[in-house]
Parts: sequence; C-alpha cells; structure tokens
Amino acid sequence: MQSIKRFLYCRPVALVVGLMAFFNPFLFYLSTDFHGCFADVVPGTDVLIRVLQMLVAVGILGLLFVRNLGIWHSFSEHKAVVIAYFVLAVLAALLFVANVVILILLSSGIPMARYYFEIEAPYLLGFGVAISLAFVIPRLASRTKIAIVVLVYFLCGILLVAVDFWHIEPFAFTVEPIVFDVGDGYSVVWSTTHVSTGYLTYTYAGTEYEVDDANYGRLASNHTIHRVHVPYDHLDGNTYTVHSTYMIDNAPYFPARGRTLTASRTFRGRPEGDIKMVAITDNHCLSRTKFNRVRQDDYDVVVMLGDFSDFVHQELDIADFLLYPAWHLSNGEVPVLYAKGNHDTHSEMGADLGYLLGFDSFYYRTTYGDYTFTVLDSGSCNVDLEEAKYGGVGRYIDYREGQLDWLSAFGPSSGYDVAIVHVWDYASVAEGVKNQKAEQQVERYAQCLTAMSVDLQLSGHKHDFRFFADGVDGVPVPVLRCGGISSGLLGHSLTYTVLDFHEGEVSISAYNTRQSDALWTGTYTMSR
Repeated sequence: MQSIKRFLYCRPVALVVGLMAFFNPFLFYLSTDFHGCFADVVPGTDVLIRVLQMLVAVGILGLLFVRNLGIWHSFSEHKAVVIAYFVLAVLAALLFVANVVILILLSSGIPMARYYFEIEAPYLLGFGVAISLAFVIPRLASRTKIAIVVLVYFLCGILLVAVDFWHIEPFAFTVEPIVFDVGDGYSVVWSTTHVSTGYLTYTYAGTEYEVDDANYGRLASNHTIHRVHVPYDHLDGNTYTVHSTYMIDNAPYFPARGRTLTASRTFRGRPEGDIKMVAITDNHCLSRTKFNRVRQDDYDVVVMLGDFSDFVHQELDIADFLLYPAWHLSNGEVPVLYAKGNHDTHSEMGADLGYLLGFDSFYYRTTYGDYTFTVLDSGSCNVDLEEAKYGGVGRYIDYREGQLDWLSAFGPSSGYDVAIVHVWDYASVAEGVKNQKAEQQVERYAQCLTAMSVDLQLSGHKHDFRFFADGVDGVPVPVLRCGGISSGLLGHSLTYTVLDFHEGEVSISAYNTRQSDALWTGTYTMSR
C-alpha cells in the first residue's frame, strides 16, 4: 500500500493523472458524434459515459487539490482513499487512451472538433486558470513571481478574447465563385473569411447588372457565404465579377466596414454537344490538401453527389468541404450539379443549407444538349422519428413523397435521360431502413424511372465504385456508384469518376487520389 501511495502521490505521476482527468471530458466532447452512436443501442449510454468522465475528473482533481493545499492531509493518506484514488487513476488513463483513439478514428471530423473547441475554449481556460492558480500561487513565496504568473494568465485571456471576437486573420475569399445549376438558372456562390456583404456584376446585351445577396432590400451582412441568382442566358459565355465587403462591426448605427474583395471569371455555360463530367461523392470532410490530388481537367460539368461533410455546424464546414471541391474542379467557369447527401443536413445548420447555396429546391431538372439531368434528394438514410442519434428532427418520408409526386409528372425527354441521386435506391431500404412507407417509395421511384425511360443513374453513399448494368436493389435502370472516401484510421483517399458522353455512349473511368492510373475503365451505350 505504501509503495502504491508513494507512486501515485509523487509529483510527476500526480501531474500526469491530473491532466488526463482534466482533459478527458473535453476530449469526450470533441468525439461526441461517435459516442452518440451508443445512444442508438442503449438510450442514455452516452450520458452515462459523460457522467463517468466528469466523476473521475472531479474525484482526482479534488483529491489532488486537497492534498496540495495541505487540507485534511491525513484524509488523503487513508487506505480507502488511496484505493479509490488508484481506481480513479486507472479509469482516467483508460478513458484518456480510448478518447484519443476515437479522435484518431474520427480524423476526418477534425473540423467538427475545432468547432467544439471554439465553443469550449473560454470555459476551459477559466477552469484551467482557477485550478492552476490554486496549485501554483500558494507555492510562490515571491510577490514578483506571483505577479508574473497572474500577468501570463491575464495576457492569455486577452489573446483568447481577441481571437474569439476578431479572428486574427486577413479578410480574404475562403472560396472564390462557383456556379451551381439550380434548374431555373444559376446560383453563383462564394465565401469569405469574415462576415461580409456580397453582390455580383456583369454586362448583358449592353446593359450593366448588379445582383445583390439581399433580403427585403438589405444586403445580407451576417454571413460568410454569399449567393445570387442569375438567368441562364445572362451568364452563358459571359464574364462576371463577385464583390464582398468586410463588415468589421454590424452595429445598428454607423457600422464599420473594411476593404472590398473582387474576383472575376468567364463562364463557359451549358455544354451543347459532348460532355466531359467529373463526379465526386462522399468526400466527408476530406482536407483541401488531399482533395487537391483529384485531377483537374477540362471538364464541362462537375457533379457533387453528396455527403461532403459528416455534419454541418457552421458555414466554414460548407465552404471547406463542398464549395472548395466544387471550385477546385470548376474554377467558376463550368456548371456544378449538386445532389444532397444524407449527412449534408445533419446538425443545426442543416435546414439552412438550401438558403445558403441558393437552392429553392434540392430536386430539379436541367438539359445540356441531348442530355436531361434529373437531380433528386434522397433525404436521410434513417427512419423518421425513430433514431435517437438525430433527435427525431427528420421528416424525410413526407418530403420524399412530395418529390415523387413531382417526378411522376415527367415522361421521356427527346434525348437521353440521366438521374442523379445520393442513395441509389432513393429511400435506403437496401441499407436496412425497415419501413413500409419507405419500401413503397422505392417501388414508386422505380416506376417513375421506368416511365421516364432513364438511361443511367449516378449515385454515391456506399463509398465504393460499382457499375450495375441491369440495375440493383429494385432500381430498374443502370446504376453507377461513383466512389467516396476510404475507411481506416489515417491517410484517407478518395475514389471519383470521370464520364465522357458522346452521342449516347458513355466512357467511364474511376480514379483514386493515391494513384495516377485509372482503377477501372469501361463504356456503356444508352438508347433513346
């Protein structure tokens, strides 16, 4: 017992144990998405784990605090207390290792951890200062040393406040403009590092136009993402310029404005003949550095097939993981088609995604020459109101039903028809959604595809590349699943697809960011 006591209470070991206990609740919070999965198995499990981490932290830090100040010294030497402290120390070590491993497993979700850090940092600093002062100040005999320690903490606090309020970084474009085809025109979207105003200018048929990102006559000045709607004919083959002015202070009177950024592009417009297209799906928070390994080429259309992020907490998530990949491949010069994924509207900003991107609807149709593209929204891959993990906020069954009503009005086009949807069987029945309404929607979806004589469907969700020439899982048309991010601890790669459309024949090539040669090549001939 004496050896255990000497080991646990020696200063280096006590410091390490105390730090692990202190940071465990914080690390747990950073990996909350993983721990939330426990609630799907046994409701409340994630809460119990959180309580355990807090109890371990309070127990260890409380005992070290009491012992350090010499209060009730004999209490901390008692056999039962030593045993309890030993158990808590072992738990703290095990929980720390588990939390670190989980964060590595969730390395693609580090931006979400950063978001949580920004929320928790002030509280973490305040608690850390209180504990540190209690441990350090009493042991300092010199007033000069005490003053230095207090000054250091004060400066840290000032720095944290400065970073939190002013985000010390230059005002710049986070992503330069992208042109989304939204079915009834274009939505030009760009983002900045700080909240700003935004508008777009161009000249068409001799007339100068200014299109504002505005609501009811007032420029939107509380967003970092800006979007404006432009008619097809006004932008095709034309040059446009986006403008954003930094809003330093959004005060009701005499607000402070900073400098203005501009970026210009010449937009090629909708292709009329052959189409070279790149399809990206399930990049799930893939970093910019790794996404830059996706080969750039002279694409005519860029297709984003959904699940660009794990969940959407802030506008920066949208900018980093959807807007940047779209800009990297299109450079604001060719149209981008976007099909929403099941992860794309998770969390608090999910319901605002359409507004921020300028989509009145996430299901729409557009025609490029002989090819008509019908873009659909498969919603979530869970049953509404039954999943504790998502808080019962989903209403996707009724949403999909209304979408099918819209889809059922269409017959075959005069050319070739291509459907674009994230989940290949539309209602995720093939992925285990056991719901009578969902099963009926898959059947109805299949009927709509048949009635439209759809020649090819592009999908994602499964994180694989596979071509089903005869359809799959109740979908009666050829289905191409276009890749996605790889699984594993580190070093994620992305599989993506390049398609060349030429007079109804489609050349298909699958690539991976880890190698230069194609993973798979093939051709498919569509019939009118």
